[in-house]
Formats: sequence, structure tokens, C-alpha cells
Amino acid sequence: MNKIWNEYLSDLDAFGFTVHIPVNYENYVKKNLKFDSNFLELADFYGIHKIHSLTGENFTVSEFIKNYQQNRIVQLLNGNEDVALIRIYDWDLLVENVYAKRLWDVSILLPIKVGDVWEYKHFSISGEYNNSPLHYYSLGINREDLKDGQGQDLTFSLYSKSNVWLDTIELGLIPTGNEQEKFEYTLFDPPFNNRPSAYRITPKYNSFLRDLKKLIGELDGRLEIGEVIIPGSIPYDENPEGYILLDGQVIFQEDINSGKIKMPD
Repeated sequence: MNKIWNEYLSDLDAFGFTVHIPVNYENYVKKNLKFDSNFLELADFYGIHKIHSLTGENFTVSEFIKNYQQNRIVQLLNGNEDVALIRIYDWDLLVENVYAKRLWDVSILLPIKVGDVWEYKHFSISGEYNNSPLHYYSLGINREDLKDGQGQDLTFSLYSKSNVWLDTIELGLIPTGNEQEKFEYTLFDPPFNNRPSAYRITPKYNSFLRDLKKLIGELDGRLEIGEVIIPGSIPYDENPEGYILLDGQVIFQEDINSGKIKMPD
């Protein structure tokens, strides 16, 4: 297996953004469902947010989203709890009780070279605290709190502490051979060439983010791009749109699919 990138670099962000969706008592359910459904479709299409069963059940994304919506409506109308955007990680537990067996898992597909063949492997997605290549955080609102006529923003953040997205890797974790301190941070000089991996995932993310912006606009929301602090990442003031640059340019998955941009190997 050929892999020079790391899934997680503590306290260092490769990218991040926060979605703000304004809601009131009347449109709370509709906006919540529209964002969630479209987000899940987009993320699945680009391989950013793949949903798969832990019980062996076969289902399509459309079937999953339909089931998801049915359970979400119950939560949204309940009025007894705060409900946040994209609660894919725990909604199946809330269907019956918090001790129910988890039915689904969510992962991101990242490129790994096995021998001479490139494959996409599942890597777990998590909330704030686990060592995953993709993280989320969301703040909920109780619909009953909107009865006073004052609107509020639903917020959802997605961020990564992995260097897999970068065309060159200047900072990474390497094995030490020490059982107590198994890995240590190292600055690479010259940087590692990560283009073969980055060109197989970053254009997918850029296309996903572009389409997500359209959805946010349809919901009268806004997108807040976060600060990046991994060496090699493009700082916000040089890239206010939030796309991840490869060799100084924004490359979308369509550029790869059409052959406009050649995939490095």
C-alpha cells in the first residue's frame, strides 16, 4: 500500500467551512429537510460522505434519504429537543432509544495505491473528537423557540485535519519505532509530492463545495470559510472561495472526467 498522507494532524486544519441557514417557525422543517437531503445526495455523488449499512442491508441513496426524511420529520415536529442539520451520525439511534444498535456508518472514500492499482478505501467520518480525515459539528434549534417570531441560524461545519488534499506535503506524521511515542511531526524538505493522491480526491471536494454553495444560496444562507493552518494549504486571504488549489489552480472533478486535466500517477 502506497500512502504518504496522514488521516489526521491534531490542531491543524487543511480546510473548513460553516454553513448558516436562517430559519423561522414556518420554514424550519422545510429548510432542514431540503438541506439535509440535497447535502446527502451531493456528498454521496462525489464520494465525500458515503452511507453504508452495518447490518448487511442493501439500499440506494434515494431509499436511505426517504427513510431518513421520515424519521427526521418526527424529530423536527417533536418540539422537545434541539435538532441540527445533518444528524446522520445519530438519527438511527434516536428512532427508538439512545441504546439502540447503530444501523449505518458514514465514511469518505480516499485514494490508496495498492501495487500498481488505485483504489478508493472507506475512512470513517466523525464528530469533533475522533482521529478521522473528515469532521463535522452542528448546532441545533428547538422549533418551539422560534414561536416568538425571531429567526435563528442553523449552523453546520465540515472540516478536515488531513493533508491528503494537498499537492505537496510539507508537514506529516512519521513512525518513530517507539512504543510510547509511535509517531512524530516532521517537516519535509523538500516537500513530498502528493499529486497522485490529491488529484484523485481534491477535485471531487471542489465540485462538491461548488454545488453546495448553490444549495445554500437557494436557502438564503451563507457560507463562512474557515482558517487553514497546515503548511502547504492556501490561506483564506489568497483563496476566499474556499476551494483547495492544485498547482495553483482550482480543478473540478469535471475537468478530470473530460480529460482537460491529466491525472498524475
